[in-house]
This record gives sequence, structure tokens and C-alpha cells, in this order.
Amino acid sequence: MGLLRTKGIDTLILIGTQTPNCIRATAYDAIARDYQTIVIGDCTSSASKAVQTSNLRDLENAGVIVVKKADGLSKTLHKLSCPGTIYQLKASLSFMKREMYRAFEFPATVSIGDAAYAILNSFQAEFGHCYGIECKGVRYEDEMQAMYSEEPSQSLKVPLSQMNLVKGDGMILIYAYGSDWKFIIKVTKVIPDGDLSVVLKIIKGDGQGIIEDIFPYDLAGAVEFTKKTNKPFPLKAFFEDLYEDVTWDYRDFDLNTQNRDLAELFKRG
Repeated sequence: MGLLRTKGIDTLILIGTQTPNCIRATAYDAIARDYQTIVIGDCTSSASKAVQTSNLRDLENAGVIVVKKADGLSKTLHKLSCPGTIYQLKASLSFMKREMYRAFEFPATVSIGDAAYAILNSFQAEFGHCYGIECKGVRYEDEMQAMYSEEPSQSLKVPLSQMNLVKGDGMILIYAYGSDWKFIIKVTKVIPDGDLSVVLKIIKGDGQGIIEDIFPYDLAGAVEFTKKTNKPFPLKAFFEDLYEDVTWDYRDFDLNTQNRDLAELFKRG
């Protein structure tokens, strides 16, 4: 094993037979010498399924990383190579928390600006109207907004890792379009050793999003209309220049579609 050290190798992947003998002994020697040790379940074997299961469980308890199937190895290696903090954030429209919210997972490497971009996009809102984010007494703005701001602020390029967020921390995202919309953001969970390959993921949510051109109390009225009639709200009630019977339904929310759109958006960006 000294030869492996000279080659800069610090992770061993074990396959073969039999698990209770060669695999187990090699794995114990490896972890005793501080090698990161991985055993692939379906690439090892024992005399019986019961013996295999028991030995894999013992290896896992001893600190060996057990990957059940070979096709899961690449994900495990990626996670081991770039572990980091994952933040779970819940964003909701301030006056309609129950009807419109999103719960996200963000790696700590993501900037507060990109987090805001993802949040607003998921609510069908334009990032260009983001006026700023306030968190723990600090205001975060883009360079253009900062030029006209009377108070000191920090850049939206600051990564979440530098914001010293803990569970329970809150933020306010101000979205200026005619009137100020406010999104309340809460840190609901901090995962210290998460998988940084997971980027900008929506965990769950409800409600379609906002209609930019009407005021908040009208938006609430549109939601109330649908609750009472069980029908989508006819937008002609607000927009007289509409020639078609366009409707808006606050109940429209599809998690898979939203995540697909978000992934595509950041792939292009």
C-alpha cells in the first residue's frame, strides 16, 4: 500500500470474491491505513445472499462506503470529490404564503443572485425587476442598483457560503414592478455534507406564480375567484385589450416541468 501512496492514490475500489474473506480483509487493511475504501455490492459475492448482506453491513459499519450497484459508482465518486454544504430554502409570496411557495435545494457555491434568479423564474417573474435582497441586516444588489442606492450594499455575486446562513435565517426579496412584491425566504435546513452536483433543485411547491401587471390584492382576488368557482380566472377582467379568452389558474404547478425548465435555463446561462 506504500506504493499507492507514492502514486497519490487515496481511494480504493474493491471488487471480487469472496466478500467475507479477501474483500473484507483488504477493506479493513485499507481503512486502517486511512484509505477511502469503496466496495461495490453487485461486483462482489459470497456463498449465500444472507452472508453477502451481513458482510456488506459489517463493512459499512466499519466505515467502508458500500455502493449497492456498479452504475451508482460515478455518482458516489463525484460526491466524495466535491462534498459541501447544501441549503434548503423555502420562498413564498409574502401575502399568499399558503397558495404560492417553492422549496429549493441550493449548493453553498451558488451566488445569492443566482438563487434569486432561480426563485423568481420559478414564480414566472423577471429577474430584471429584482430590486434587492435583504438578509440579517445586509442588502444585496446588482451593480446598477447599488449605484443609485443610498445605503451600503453587497454584490449579488456573493456565494451563499459567505452569508453564514443557519437554519431559521430569513431573507426578503423585493421585486419591483409597478408595486413592490415581497418574497419571504427561509432557511429550513442546512446539510453539511451534501452532493454539490445537485444545483438549483425545486423540492416541492404550490401555485403557478404571479401576474406582473396586476397589483397584489388583485392577484389575491384572482385566486379567490378560482377557489369559489373552481374555474381559471379570465384575464379579460384585467386586460381589456385581450382578444382571446385567456385564463390564469393559480393551481397550475408541475414539479418535474419546473425543474426541467430551471435546468435548461441555467444550462443556457
